Amino acid sequence: MFLVHTGLLLVFAGLVIFTTISGFGTGERVGTFIDAFYVAYCTVFSVGFGDISPLKSLTRILCDVLGLVVGPIVVMVLTHFLGRLACELGRWISSRFLMRYRVYSTLGMILLALFLGMAGIYIFEWLHLAGGSPSPSPSTMLPTDAYAWVLFVDIFHLSVMMMNTTGFGDFAFTTAFGRAFTIVWVPFSTIVFMVAGTFLAQTFLFYLARIIGACPRGSTVTDEHGGSSFVFF
Repeated sequence: MFLVHTGLLLVFAGLVIFTTISGFGTGERVGTFIDAFYVAYCTVFSVGFGDISPLKSLTRILCDVLGLVVGPIVVMVLTHFLGRLACELGRWISSRFLMRYRVYSTLGMILLALFLGMAGIYIFEWLHLAGGSPSPSPSTMLPTDAYAWVLFVDIFHLSVMMMNTTGFGDFAFTTAFGRAFTIVWVPFSTIVFMVAGTFLAQTFLFYLARIIGACPRGSTVTDEHGGSSFVFF
């Protein structure tokens, strides 16, 4: 609990400093308060959209503190929580059926988070940019089907980038509703992807260890066509 309180305190301090001295909310910025939350969350969860960056030395130092201190604290807290959860559910792992069920449910959770993120991006960001109309603007010079496909790919790309915390800077949230959605969605989607990815990796290693353990030492395993071979020592 000490780590949780420390992390919350640092995030709160970051929000206060961002709000008071960073200069967000000027020019084309959406709003000081929303931008403060937006930047702090994106910094803590290591999602770099590239649309807002600290302009002053103090805010740059604060970004470094948020990234170096709060980020690892969040990971430590989540790791501790997941470790306790794994201990509670450890007896389920012995069942092959339940293991397979958990793999399917984990994949479903990733897809659900992905498509919910796409829906949120479309509703809270793109519709507000388009003025509430889902029809393409004449300036796109694209047929309706082609425009819909490009829009789908862009929204899918942004949703994936939010989940795996990879920010190329090509897409970002520019509306107040979009950034408010990001504040709520980024912690959930990144945690879901981290937990699900860790479980799938552990499951893969578990089955790989069983396969290797079932092979006698010194035996050779070839593929179906004999194109490659692996010798277990």
